[in-house]
Amino acid sequence: MNIFLTGATGFVGKKLAKELLSEGHTLYILCRNTEKAEAFSAEMPASYKEKIVCLQGNLLNDTLGFSEEEINNLSGVIDAIYHMAAYLSFDPSQREDTFAINLDGTRHTLELAERIRCQKFLYVSTAYTIGMETKGQEDLYSLDRDFVNPYEESKAHAEHLVYSYKEKMDICILRPSIIIGDSTTGEAETTFGVYGLMKAAALLKRKVRKEKEGNRTIYHFLGEADLKMNLVPVDYVTKVLKSALYTKGSGKIYNITDPDPLSQKEIFQAIKEVLDFPNMELIPFSKADTLKPIEETFNQPMSIFENYFRREIQFPSENTRELLKEAGIQPLQLHYNKLKFILSGNRK
Repeated sequence: MNIFLTGATGFVGKKLAKELLSEGHTLYILCRNTEKAEAFSAEMPASYKEKIVCLQGNLLNDTLGFSEEEINNLSGVIDAIYHMAAYLSFDPSQREDTFAINLDGTRHTLELAERIRCQKFLYVSTAYTIGMETKGQEDLYSLDRDFVNPYEESKAHAEHLVYSYKEKMDICILRPSIIIGDSTTGEAETTFGVYGLMKAAALLKRKVRKEKEGNRTIYHFLGEADLKMNLVPVDYVTKVLKSALYTKGSGKIYNITDPDPLSQKEIFQAIKEVLDFPNMELIPFSKADTLKPIEETFNQPMSIFENYFRREIQFPSENTRELLKEAGIQPLQLHYNKLKFILSGNRK
């Protein structure tokens, strides 16, 4: 197939691109500039480079800024589009930029898909378009709800926009939860989510060791030990993304989530063991006022995720399980030891 990708230079995008190339597909990659194109090509195996076409464009422009000649050259050529590019910011002050890229960028990509007569559009969203609720579904969520941050809200609006095209082309919406490293290599090109907690804990460990050798003081991090947190390895995400490429039936939504997620206590224990830093203890948010100044400092970077730590969300994934069954792929089973292995791969 000839497949067009936005967001191919990101964590998930690069892995998906390599896997699609290994299966013989030709990729058309959206890049903002020559430097991005060269950096992307440099990370791909040399034997695949003849299968890569880098196209300079921008999500903020109509039809991504492509000229009429470029659009004509793509017309009838592209079999599928993966729209993965997004602005991942939880900052309310960046709401305008977040919506511009995540919603307007999706609109521009859909308009291009229609112009070039592409029949398959795969939109990579997030499981957290659920907003403040705790019981998910594999269907569109109403926009009449409270959202945790502008990122969630922008992606929810983009989902509705994509869904409005389901009579024009075969569309599907794919919703990963919190993405972690590769389950076979541990590789993780991200500092987001659980890796932010790891980074804060590693910095604290170095500070403690410098100040006093053999320090036995216990340092507290905020969380809710018994609540589960939904983590998914990046290679599991790409398996679902690839499987969806061959589905028929417009309008399907897939939650790419762990059907039996680990608890925050288990995740925190894995981090302690990977970092070899037993001086940490998880305490509930109800005890936040007991934190010492140094503890407040190292908890602060995780404050933007507080809402995700305070509640447990149920994500049904029947559509995804059926998709994987058809592809002969087993559903995710992220056991404690596997999580430790993945987190070990990102240790600096």
